[in-house]
Amino acid sequence: MATASPLLALPGEVRNLLYVFYFAHDPLVPPPHISRSPLALSLTCRQLYSETHALAFVATTFRARCWLLWELKTRFRRLSPPLRPSIKRLELTVHVSEFLRQPSSLQGLRFAEAGLTGLQDLYIQYTGQPKSESGETYIISNLELVLWKTVVQRRNDRLEKIRVVHGGALRWTSIIQLCERMHSWLPLPWVTDEVWETRRNLEEGRFSLVKRGRDGSEQRVVEILLGYTIREAEQYRAVREELLQGKVLENVRARRPKGEDAADLDSETLAYEIEQLSRDFRLPHKIDTSGYY
Repeated sequence: MATASPLLALPGEVRNLLYVFYFAHDPLVPPPHISRSPLALSLTCRQLYSETHALAFVATTFRARCWLLWELKTRFRRLSPPLRPSIKRLELTVHVSEFLRQPSSLQGLRFAEAGLTGLQDLYIQYTGQPKSESGETYIISNLELVLWKTVVQRRNDRLEKIRVVHGGALRWTSIIQLCERMHSWLPLPWVTDEVWETRRNLEEGRFSLVKRGRDGSEQRVVEILLGYTIREAEQYRAVREELLQGKVLENVRARRPKGEDAADLDSETLAYEIEQLSRDFRLPHKIDTSGYY
């Protein structure tokens, strides 16, 4: 005999309050496996599915390691077509050279054509390392075109935010440099009937791709974030303030693999990490690394 659920025994209005709390999205939390995601609750029973599936799809960050159109269609084919537009967030994990190796990336990422027409937030998580600084230059040149084409040409009209987390793969590229490089494409050579511009908000460590109408009004805004970690991308200003307050080792530690203490790094590695933080966060004065080892 099935055991009655204490959750379903609560009054409906109380359950609704709990659902709002449970399905609240925190962009700083890495997406869990689907079995531990918000969607898992809605799949528990028919009643919970009926009451929560709409909220669950919005709150769940789906994950994929593929981006080619046929791969995306295969990845989401088990999801019925009417549900695919309900996916609002997708984390795409790719090797840092993956887009560069595939010329089709230069046409943009084709999420809408795969049925993900409601996609709002795209999280690109890089793995691996480029072989050289010049290799990173090629990777960034490819990335900026991938971003422009994904936003402008691939009918991903609901897209509002793209966050790129590189985990140290992009050592020589900051959010400022990415913004400048993407701005250099304007006016877009492959678009003749639309006006696009970049809008900086570099105090917050981000910028936006903005489409304007003939009357100058904003028709679309897509925010671009870049960081070594999720927190550095999402909370650029807060991390910068911490560095200015002298909380350096804490932020070096946040960049290291789990279980690795910044205090255990050799002096050369530690100095390098601190110099990278100084550059990435545009600190007014170079941090004196001698005080940390």
